[in-house]
Amino acid sequence: MTVALLSVSVTASAQRVPQPASEEPFATGSSQWDGYAELTRLAQREVGKELVILAKRINYSELSPQDALIIVRPTQRLNEASLNAFLVEGGRVALLDDYGRSEPFLNNFGIRSLPPPSAPADTLRHNADLPISVPSVQVTANALRGRHPVAAGVERVVTNHPRVFAHPDLTPVLEIVDQNGKAHALAVTGVIAQKGRLFALGDPSVFINFMLRYPDNRKLASGMIRYLTESRAFQIKSPQSDAAPAPSPPKSTGPGRLFILTNDFDELGSYGNSERVQDRFDAALEESWQALKDVGENGLSKSMVLGLSALIAAWIFFSQVQRALRSHRLLAPSYTLSPALAGQVGLASRISVLRSKYANPTLSLLELDAVLRDAVTRRLKQDGGASPARLGELARKAGLNQDDANLLKQTLTEFQVYAQRLTARKRSTASEKELKRLHAQAMHLLNAIETNKMTHRSSP
Repeated sequence: MTVALLSVSVTASAQRVPQPASEEPFATGSSQWDGYAELTRLAQREVGKELVILAKRINYSELSPQDALIIVRPTQRLNEASLNAFLVEGGRVALLDDYGRSEPFLNNFGIRSLPPPSAPADTLRHNADLPISVPSVQVTANALRGRHPVAAGVERVVTNHPRVFAHPDLTPVLEIVDQNGKAHALAVTGVIAQKGRLFALGDPSVFINFMLRYPDNRKLASGMIRYLTESRAFQIKSPQSDAAPAPSPPKSTGPGRLFILTNDFDELGSYGNSERVQDRFDAALEESWQALKDVGENGLSKSMVLGLSALIAAWIFFSQVQRALRSHRLLAPSYTLSPALAGQVGLASRISVLRSKYANPTLSLLELDAVLRDAVTRRLKQDGGASPARLGELARKAGLNQDDANLLKQTLTEFQVYAQRLTARKRSTASEKELKRLHAQAMHLLNAIETNKMTHRSSP
């Protein structure tokens, strides 16, 4: 009877069509239908207004293990090292995302984001884009384990164009069942290093103002907030064990804060000693690759070339620092041309030169040459001065397919020609068409190298 009444309530409420929003979706200060003002008020009532922090930036170095983060559809790649370290020390993180950029972070825990079932068993108003999710009930050794405490009292949660998760070990909290009876996880959770708590939900619209009118959506929001902020409210069982609850996080020396971060926000500092050059390197690769994808739609403008060059210059700088820490010396840029100003190792000066209207666009190609060589030689454990032919052949033997190995040789050879022209003080300005082609080739190769699992193979 309860379920039937909820169904009627949900259907009746859904007849009220929301008006178009004039503010950013999920904004904590927005009272529009797709804002998060109601979730903010709910959190303030649960935790205390003074402990709920609404911000557009987070400084990881200022967090303590007693704090908690609710991150909603991030538009930038997250600082994975800091978040991982925060969780390991006992911090709590809720990630509410469907089509944002949280997937690299979730991949650290084996979580993959997938499309929802095309034919859900239960929907709102017979609309497959509005599937109804229900609490997951775990069965272990033919015995019911019960639902997760986050979903206490919840029967039916209304969703809107959600994503679902594939996961190896985490505990499902909510699921969408398809017409064949197969369950697809909408929300999962896990205890990290026996201390921290991670909660991932594949639909941030579950908690927008309009959706919190549904009683069970509201109960789920309260359950999530309590799960993140209370240390003894839940008896949590580890995904690997059904026998005993995992140890509770250390007692707080004071009440922890709850940060709500939505959409585009700045990330500053690092948690503990978590910041690694490799994380910046990986982030630079993704940002550059994402920017290049835009080229296919909008063409390659001079500002985009310079913007890519700046990102790539940062990438080279950090990879050089990483190698310098190993070899106790700082490597000079590959295109050092005395007395060229762009040959300075300082990151700020290099970016400044590359962005200058007086800069030869060919410099951006030489930055790409350095990046490409760095990526290949780092994987192959080779000297960066190896010839294009040798690097291409070694890359092929290490697992790169023949076409990409040939393209690597060709691209490095072309970069070498431009470098020789600059060294000889010959006039050499690449055309926009050449810039676009070579940038595309280099970024394709970088992506292939980083995703191919290409590894060095020792000679017998």
